Amino acid sequence: MLDRAQRSRRTERRRRRWQSAGTALVAACLGVLAVIGVRSAGVGQPDFVAMQEVSATVPVTASLAFEGEPGGTLVRMQCAYKPTGAAGSGKWTYKLYVVPKTGEPEELDSWTAGVGDEYELKAHTRYQRADIQKIEIRKGDGTPLLVLNA
Repeated sequence: MLDRAQRSRRTERRRRRWQSAGTALVAACLGVLAVIGVRSAGVGQPDFVAMQEVSATVPVTASLAFEGEPGGTLVRMQCAYKPTGAAGSGKWTYKLYVVPKTGEPEELDSWTAGVGDEYELKAHTRYQRADIQKIEIRKGDGTPLLVLNA
């Protein structure tokens, strides 16, 4: 009788362990599926908007997204430099400017890039989204290349 009771307890413990392991596995799978679903749905991802070329020979393409923050706006930029074109080869300096509805333009960032490069940045401006007239990418000499009217 004692042997039966011990076997029964061992069997019950084994069954509980398998149930716990199965529950943990199902929970992990559901967690992975939830993360994949959120990422594929774009939840939490900013909406990027393509900037417009100022002329036909612009060597760069870019998209911007805006996020309101206390004390201003976070500007996210993704840009790529055309593999060929009027720009030739080499590296160039670019600058990202915020042009407010009133006041002086604010330089957010500058960087160097060349043919085939890709670049991403996050920069904070003191201006609220409603106070921004446009965002520009300019060459190092200040010549506008791309613009996004806000």
